[in-house]
Amino acid sequence: MRGPRMAASPCAARFRSIARTALRWVVETERHADAASARMPDFWPRNRGRWPDQAAEAIFWALAIAWSIEPTM
Repeated sequence: MRGPRMAASPCAARFRSIARTALRWVVETERHADAASARMPDFWPRNRGRWPDQAAEAIFWALAIAWSIEPTM
């Protein structure tokens, strides 16, 4: 059930879709990074510090794009 803030408008639906896609990208990126990290030799630098930054940047841009899209109706 939707709350009063989750109006069923095309803009809100598009915003939720873009946010879901961004979060899916973050999860997949982390999953691939973990798998690649497990295959790397022990001496290989793992660079784990950059993934949260990339995830935050991806979410920021997805929300910025979703916010800038104007309803077509």
